[in-house]
Amino acid sequence: MAEHHTNGQQMNSRNGLTYRNDPFEERFCALRDEWLADTQYSSSGTEITNHVAYQRIIAMGQDVVPLIIRELRQRPDHWFWALFIITGHDPVPLEDRGNLEKMRDAWLRWADAQTFRTTDQNGGRTLQ
Repeated sequence: MAEHHTNGQQMNSRNGLTYRNDPFEERFCALRDEWLADTQYSSSGTEITNHVAYQRIIAMGQDVVPLIIRELRQRPDHWFWALFIITGHDPVPLEDRGNLEKMRDAWLRWADAQTFRTTDQNGGRTLQ
């Protein structure tokens, strides 16, 4: 993990994405990295979504949604079950299930319609 400073704030780079130092985000990133590393070769949706790190991300609750949305904006991945469990919504049309790009696009449209924001002007998590 590379560290650098921006406007006097310490920043960390993980997997090509930069985050402000925040214990909540750091926990999310550590769990995300563990989940991705352990499931990178799995084709089982059940194995991917039942992984202990993924379940711990879900347990982080509503505050983690902007971080997941930010991840989806960067690259599609299997965040859809977590978003469904946390938010109680499933904006993916039946015909798009199984297509990561279309599923991602549906969730991003949903998040934009909900005015979810992944960072505020100071880099903090916000939900509206």
